[in-house]
Amino acid sequence: MKHRGPSREFFFKLSRLLFNPHYGLFQYSNSNTYTIEISPFASQIEDSLQWFKFAGRVIGFAIIQGYLLDVFFAPHVYKALLNRPFSLSDIEGIDVSFYNSLVYLQENDPEDLQLTFSVEEETPEKVRKRWWKWN
Repeated sequence: MKHRGPSREFFFKLSRLLFNPHYGLFQYSNSNTYTIEISPFASQIEDSLQWFKFAGRVIGFAIIQGYLLDVFFAPHVYKALLNRPFSLSDIEGIDVSFYNSLVYLQENDPEDLQLTFSVEEETPEKVRKRWWKWN
């Protein structure tokens, strides 16, 4: 008896296209791995929320049907999907140098570093500085 509806191959190929970082919804989480995460520039894409809703439905349908998808999310994405708490060690898999900096701050007195608690946000148009705390 043949299965009705989309085939396994269709979902495999669809996932390869839908989660492709070159389309802007997702990005590689680390330059050394093929795991993906949501791109910070995804909001620049027209109807991005509908695309994410569609991606969620594809994932859900594939899980229910037992279909294989050609996508590997970063561990922190799985934690977010499962509503699990994040820890400092989760950052190590995303950005090792940032993780090492945070560990240094945790283990040492940061007073001498004269930190500004700001972040530079990059958009396709410009770079702007956003303050987390005024000194």
